[in-house]
Amino acid sequence: MIWIIILVIGIGIMVFWPVYDRIKWRKAEIQTDLGLPGETTSSTWIKHAVWDCPVCGKNHDGRKTGRASCPFEDGSYFPVWKEQLLDYEVTSLGGAFELPYLAWEYDDKVYLTYRSNTSAVLKDQYGQIYANAYYSALFCRKEEWDPYKTKREINLAVKELRDRVLNSMYESEEHYIVGLDRILDMSVTREASCAETGYVIWRGEQGIYVTGIRTGASIDIFNYDRISRSNAVHRFDKPYTRRLCGTLDELREMPQDEIDAQAYGAYMDGAK
Repeated sequence: MIWIIILVIGIGIMVFWPVYDRIKWRKAEIQTDLGLPGETTSSTWIKHAVWDCPVCGKNHDGRKTGRASCPFEDGSYFPVWKEQLLDYEVTSLGGAFELPYLAWEYDDKVYLTYRSNTSAVLKDQYGQIYANAYYSALFCRKEEWDPYKTKREINLAVKELRDRVLNSMYESEEHYIVGLDRILDMSVTREASCAETGYVIWRGEQGIYVTGIRTGASIDIFNYDRISRSNAVHRFDKPYTRRLCGTLDELREMPQDEIDAQAYGAYMDGAK
């Protein structure tokens, strides 16, 4: 009888640890995919990127200090649990198209997230929802939330949020986060010496910038028509970015070979 009990315990341990390791691995994988902060150990150091939060306007570094006043203090994605979800709706503005949005609560406040694409609201294989800070805004206090009486106010708030997202410009420690309306061109260099570098030209706060994306690029992928139908917000690596010129007039007068040289140079800056 004792040997049978020992055998059952041994089998249980053999089954438990692989399952436990699989759960931990899956949790870490989801955190990495979403850019969420991982778990630290005494032998591991995770560098927390500093970024400006578009929701509260404060500077976050991924380190929670006391009670969080903003849902995005731990990172640019916030896990919205089922009990926090208030609405999964579309606007009724009466225009040619309606805007999908998410309404959720945190710390007795209601937030709206403009669901423009898969980057705005993510859902993992287990159904967990993650809202992106760059597509979100504070709407009201929880006690004021009434989706029926304030439907018009919600519609207008979502529209304003969409306009903000499209014209947004944020800066983190490692990236520029740029709204679609600020992107002026996406193309491929024509000069043979520039290795067919795919690049994006966009309007920043201090002038016009170019980001080199990759060499050996195809014009079928790197073109303005394609990016105009893409995500509302784009993330560009700082090391691959250069200031191209100051104004739109200067950009219009700039020869194509000079744009090519700067785009290729920006890519090589980051590739070093």
